[in-house]
Amino acid sequence: MIRIQQSAYGLGSELMITLIAQNQEQTVPVFKELWSMINAFEKRFSRFIEHSELSNVNKNAGQKTKITSEFKQLLIESQKLSQQTNGLFNPLILPSLQKAGYIGSWPKPNNFKQSLDYSKRSNHPIKDIELNDDSITIPKNTALDFGGIGKGYLLEKLSAKLNKHNIKSYWISLGGDILCQGYDADNIPWAINIDSADDNITNAGTIRNLEGQKIAIASSGITKRKGNNWHHIINPETKKPAETDILVATVACGNATEADVMAKTLVILGSKKAEKLFHDNKYYAAALQIVHNDNVNIKKFGNID
Repeated sequence: MIRIQQSAYGLGSELMITLIAQNQEQTVPVFKELWSMINAFEKRFSRFIEHSELSNVNKNAGQKTKITSEFKQLLIESQKLSQQTNGLFNPLILPSLQKAGYIGSWPKPNNFKQSLDYSKRSNHPIKDIELNDDSITIPKNTALDFGGIGKGYLLEKLSAKLNKHNIKSYWISLGGDILCQGYDADNIPWAINIDSADDNITNAGTIRNLEGQKIAIASSGITKRKGNNWHHIINPETKKPAETDILVATVACGNATEADVMAKTLVILGSKKAEKLFHDNKYYAAALQIVHNDNVNIKKFGNID
């Protein structure tokens, strides 16, 4: 078996796909299909693209708007995880996110089209969305954003496609949201290092899929995608960037969509409540990088070195 790896820039991040196969020829059509799925997803669901399906829904806020089946599926996943987090995950926080300072695509949040600025609109609970078989109506004065769930959702779609191609071992990173399964080419479990929030530490821990099982790993925090007085993790309860002692939270579990959302939720909760959420959900592993008296302490839970 050999390892074949390709990388590209997309979704506002560095992307990397690693496949384990018998030969390179076997992976050529697979890579092509995966990159096509990623590009199509960005064009459909990016809030930074003026004519995306998401932007069309936001433009028509207050009106019934036709949507695709995948848009509906992504919203249903959002509703489920919003309920699971008691509303701390809410894709209708886009107006508050933009009001804080994150309007344009990173790394130029101040460079944006006026038609995509919804900062004067307001937040609504996700229950205010009317979802029908092939249409959606969001409240007139709000806007929807799938940035808190999209990469995890897409990872699950890519995983399903790889299974159809009978590729059982792979490692995919979408801007740091990671999904792995199987083993590396030398039959050793995948080892995923967690980036440290402290420049003096090489990494904050290592997570391994010791039995070759599918593991999703997501990290979120307040150290990146931030301005002089804001960061991009919004607390829906305060409608402002979360006040938290967690610099970076990492979650590892069996589903990438859930890992993506839960990492952000842990940050919002803060270290005391985050620990309880980890134990209640029995995740595979978690790491909390907590700031205390200008020092960074790392709390590790579950299967993590």
